[in-house]
Amino acid sequence: MATHLLDQIYQRVRALAQAFLSWGAQKGDRIALIAENRWEWAITDFAALAIGAVDVPIYPTLTGEQIARWWRTRAAASPWFPPAAIRQAERRPQSDPVETDTDHGLPAPEGATAFRDVLAGADERGTERDPVFDALAHSVEPRI
Repeated sequence: MATHLLDQIYQRVRALAQAFLSWGAQKGDRIALIAENRWEWAITDFAALAIGAVDVPIYPTLTGEQIARWWRTRAAASPWFPPAAIRQAERRPQSDPVETDTDHGLPAPEGATAFRDVLAGADERGTERDPVFDALAHSVEPRI
């Protein structure tokens, strides 16, 4: 059973990492991560690290206005953030936390992709390995 879980984690990380790359993320980019403490957080963290990017955690309890203000003041330091997420954050009322929880039936914001859609089919890959992804992940070294 543990092997199955490791295969599942590998496939989900691989799927999300490939999505990041297809969306234009590159080594050294910063990827904003707004999420509760749950398995999707870990998958996102591993996927960002696997492509050599850095995730920038943002408290999910912040309001849309706070997130948008945070983004505007740090845009130069964090070059990669999905624009749809910023537009969604700016439209939210001040008291409403930003949450895109598509796994519980809420729709993804306009222009965003649901997490479950990115991972679609990943679990069915089983023990299949991707040598290109593996080489990319193994090539990442710490920045000192």
